[in-house]
Amino acid sequence: MKDYVFTKLSEDYAKETCSWKYEREYSRYNFSDWDIVVENLWDLSIDKKRELEFIAIILSNELVAYGRISLKEDMPLQREYQSLL
Repeated sequence: MKDYVFTKLSEDYAKETCSWKYEREYSRYNFSDWDIVVENLWDLSIDKKRELEFIAIILSNELVAYGRISLKEDMPLQREYQSLL
């Protein structure tokens, strides 16, 4: 079995995901360039939101995927999270 590592999505990892390009029906998942992501204040570019909501998935020291975990608004952790922003 392969050993995947789950960690925070750093800014460098976030920038890397912006360079990933998919073809045909998956092209809807392409991000804009990092500069546009920052200019538009997308959550991926906001340090606190990225650190709290996004994860990097690493295999053999290489970023292979990322994910986002969001909490429901009525949950105690969501209220605590909002107080951090």
